[in-house]
Amino acid sequence: MTSTGRGGLSSTLFFFTKEAVGPYTNVIDIIELFRLFQSVAIFALISAFFYCVAMVAMKSLAELPSVGLALIIGAALLTAATFEVFALRRARLGLIYVGILGAEVVILGTISLLHFDETYTVRELAGMGLVLVGTAISWT
Repeated sequence: MTSTGRGGLSSTLFFFTKEAVGPYTNVIDIIELFRLFQSVAIFALISAFFYCVAMVAMKSLAELPSVGLALIIGAALLTAATFEVFALRRARLGLIYVGILGAEVVILGTISLLHFDETYTVRELAGMGLVLVGTAISWT
């Protein structure tokens, strides 16, 4: 633990070394780094990513059932829910829901096209576009 000793204000860096934090060498830079990672958008994106991991594992489980995939699904859902709770502590339910849904549309749409060789109808693409427009509107 290190103390800065600025004006009687003691700021503590918990278990950080210069190598661990890279170019962030003073307390202000480290606080800003933590603020970045505590961002609602970051939590929502991480949550969406893990929901997508679970969804891809579910699709794979339907084709090739295994205990390993079932465990991946469970772990991914728990992780996604945890990050969603972190986001919900800082923002409204509707905003987080729409943000996660919008991110999932992009991530799963890309995965389904590239990995599963699925195609979309014009109607489905229009629906995805509306979700993305709604997400953009609600987050601005």
